[in-house]
Amino acid sequence: MKTKFCFVRHAESTNNRIANDSPWHRQWIRMFRKDPHLTTAGWQLSKKKKLPSHHKVDVVFCSPLLRSIETARAMFPRKRLIIGPFLRETKLGAGNFPDRKHRPHSTMKNVDTRHEQPDSAFRKHMNHSSLYDFVHEFYRPTYGHNKRYRYIVVVTHSYLMKRDLDLRERPPNLGHVCVCR
Repeated sequence: MKTKFCFVRHAESTNNRIANDSPWHRQWIRMFRKDPHLTTAGWQLSKKKKLPSHHKVDVVFCSPLLRSIETARAMFPRKRLIIGPFLRETKLGAGNFPDRKHRPHSTMKNVDTRHEQPDSAFRKHMNHSSLYDFVHEFYRPTYGHNKRYRYIVVVTHSYLMKRDLDLRERPPNLGHVCVCR
């Protein structure tokens, strides 16, 4: 039986809202938001969003950025959430790196942050992003032996999905792509 990966883009963050709806002279605000939260609309849509075979999801992985964590938590409130390496966006400016002083997800229930810890083997890859490396360097050696994990959701970012899944354009908020491996 094959493993099915479903890659989902995070919902609308406050920086997405500013980029889309604000006049050009307010765009500078995005530079100072290190790790933006979801908007109210983003939370509501995340709670309503259902994937194909939504009830069969075995495990949820996500980027360490708050907008991805909040999207995953809203979509799958009862599932275990694992923050995985290789899933963040990099080299896209100050707004794409989490604020190390304020890490609310480290205290959330059912969120596994052990791969972000200083003694983690993957800590050195924190600024490297690749869905291919996530699957081959992290998932298969760390969780691949677990035969229960057959339907895996990965909540990540649009640039990463477009680049690594060879999409023609960036997926919209909460857009998803499913791949069997």
